Amino acid sequence: MPFRGCVILLLGLGFAAGGAALAADPAPVPNGSPLPAPTPLPVEAPGWLGSLRRSPADDAAELPATRDTQTYVYVVNGFDPFHWAHLKRLADRIRISGYPYTKFGEYFDMPAFEAEYRKIRAENVHARVVLIGYSAGCYPVVASAQRLIREGFPVAMIGFIGGDYLTDSDYNQPKVEKIVNIRGDGFLLTGQNLVWNGSDLRRATNVNLSKNHFALPLRPETFKALYQGLISLPAPTATPATP
Repeated sequence: MPFRGCVILLLGLGFAAGGAALAADPAPVPNGSPLPAPTPLPVEAPGWLGSLRRSPADDAAELPATRDTQTYVYVVNGFDPFHWAHLKRLADRIRISGYPYTKFGEYFDMPAFEAEYRKIRAENVHARVVLIGYSAGCYPVVASAQRLIREGFPVAMIGFIGGDYLTDSDYNQPKVEKIVNIRGDGFLLTGQNLVWNGSDLRRATNVNLSKNHFALPLRPETFKALYQGLISLPAPTATPATP
């Protein structure tokens, strides 16, 4: 079998394994669509640290009543075209937890997100941006943060979820107010924990989970770390721009 065919086959097997591990999870909620009514499901612990089977609305109902209309959150997917990791659900959780200007996109949407934020910032100098990347989406996120900062656009926070190839370098830790770095088991096809499974970053809040790479976005610890990072940012001021 040609080399390219072998690579495609291995990638397919890896994504199939990750998808099967999460097959019992509910279908992701489409971005921007009304959320379904929560259904009673078993929980592992009370509150928003409970089971992954809780709906985003369950989580938001038990969080402090906040509504930050100055913070623009962009959640960027990696190479997960079938959305087996359910990153959209994490974006929905953030949105209904008090950050209504939260958008989900693929790694190739990053230039459009950058352009949108530049336009918003031109209309409202108090607007701020948070960039969250999952897996391969971590790398366009950090590149975007570096570009924005060089051009004089402040970045409030960046979040990394499963950034297996991140190293503890200055480049991966831009001058932002907050960095949240969530690590898990490395991706199976690149050696899992034998070769690459990320690094603790000296300027970040590091969360290490012994969980499958595809399971990280829906882990309650992931949501908790990102949410606590968001609410720890200084209070926004002034009138928000229309997104």
